[in-house]
Amino acid sequence: MFLKFFLDKCILCFLALGSIPIGYINRKNKFRKIENQKYALFSSIVMNSFLIYLNKFFGILGIFNFFLGNYLCLIGITGGIAVGKSTFCNFLKKKDVVVINADEITSKIYTKDSICYKKIVKHFGENILNNDKSINRTLLRKIVFNNEENVKYINKITHTYIILQIIKECLKYKFLYFKYNVAIEAPLLIETKLYLLTSPVILLKSSVRNQIKRILSRDKNCTYDTAMGIIK
Repeated sequence: MFLKFFLDKCILCFLALGSIPIGYINRKNKFRKIENQKYALFSSIVMNSFLIYLNKFFGILGIFNFFLGNYLCLIGITGGIAVGKSTFCNFLKKKDVVVINADEITSKIYTKDSICYKKIVKHFGENILNNDKSINRTLLRKIVFNNEENVKYINKITHTYIILQIIKECLKYKFLYFKYNVAIEAPLLIETKLYLLTSPVILLKSSVRNQIKRILSRDKNCTYDTAMGIIK
């Protein structure tokens, strides 16, 4: 008797939790296929109506989970280097959108004694260090972006850390500060599969000429060839 009761409640709980991905799909397809959004809404209505019929508590829980799934969806912003992502994100911030910048998280990777710092120094040698033992990012950039294997290595050791930190920041703003609109700004949003958490995905573009101009204005030590290597 107890086992049957337990299994019944587990099934109801499972159905209620199923509203989370349905709510997420609903928000995700808001900016994509209207048909998919309609299917998500219809599925939620049918499932939660059935749950309410069986058990009011789990029915209400299902409705709550639907809105929770809707709430969890993020905005994605991506584009190449120096295409105007910062300008666009500053505009969004004025509209009360929280923007999580992947580059800012990436910069923490290069702090002394971090795991990524040790791996980078071990791989590329101490020649990439400044006098204070900090990583010379300009020099590292020249070494990395002129060699595809080096690019793959850097991406391999940094992506996991960056993704985990981004998810952590998203959860913080969603559940501690209750921010509905949270955006991820990441140049490698597609490559790192972070786009799966987002909708819409906003892709920013610019001419190569403007990109080079912006890169050179940001970093006076950067050469034209290095800038071209970064863009490619």
